[in-house]
Amino acid sequence: MSIQPQRGYTLEEYFALERVSEVRYEYWQGEVFAMSGASPAHVQIQVNLITLLRSQLRGRPCRIFSSDMRLKVPSLPPYRYPDLSALCGEPIFELIGGLEVLTNPMLIGVRLF
Repeated sequence: MSIQPQRGYTLEEYFALERVSEVRYEYWQGEVFAMSGASPAHVQIQVNLITLLRSQLRGRPCRIFSSDMRLKVPSLPPYRYPDLSALCGEPIFELIGGLEVLTNPMLIGVRLF
């Protein structure tokens, strides 16, 4: 049984939905948006970028994260799943609604097509 999003979610309701749903959602000003799947070409571009970044950052205290890493980014829709993100240094996670959210990414790659 799936849970269908509705308008006017509080942050607490959004994170409750995230905990029980098989679908990933992004949160923006009380609304939640289901994250759609990607085309094979999009996935290949994502893999290629992650591979390139990983090789460029080798030997540095950096990490590359895939689209499963939940981020909190105040200047964008604050709770999102970008295609990829990168962090150099120690990660800072905020525990929100029982879920870990990365709060200090240095690079965020989002779908442009």
